[in-house]
Amino acid sequence: MNTLLKWSIVVVVLLCFLQPSSAQSHYYNGSVEQIALNARTQNKAYFITFSTQWCQPCKRMEQEVFSDPGIKNFSEKFYNSYKVDAELTQFNLLAMSHNVKAYPTVIFFDSSGKEILRLEGYTNRDKFLAILKQYAPAQNNRTITAFR
Repeated sequence: MNTLLKWSIVVVVLLCFLQPSSAQSHYYNGSVEQIALNARTQNKAYFITFSTQWCQPCKRMEQEVFSDPGIKNFSEKFYNSYKVDAELTQFNLLAMSHNVKAYPTVIFFDSSGKEILRLEGYTNRDKFLAILKQYAPAQNNRTITAFR
């Protein structure tokens, strides 16, 4: 019985650390310069989400919007996404250079790096998905039909 209990605890602990692939982050892990370069070479738009640890609307967007499978799938297909904690030293200058004044702030850029849209504050899932669809690069949305 004692051995069974120990193995049960081990299994539970391991299960807590294992996450399915759908739960993995869809945010880019490199530098902001690299995400901009990737956007140019892949001809994808990108967005940067500025948040903080203490921001409740940021946490709500992470739980209700960014973790939504529909949002994740669409954004992975048509965008590169980058998330930063604007209060961390390495991201202070980035937030200041983009004039971030409120959290969360999501800034959308076209593939050339030009800002095309800025969202400040909480945005619900439906509105965010509509925005993703509206600003997705045009050639990725084209339907190609055969000539007859």
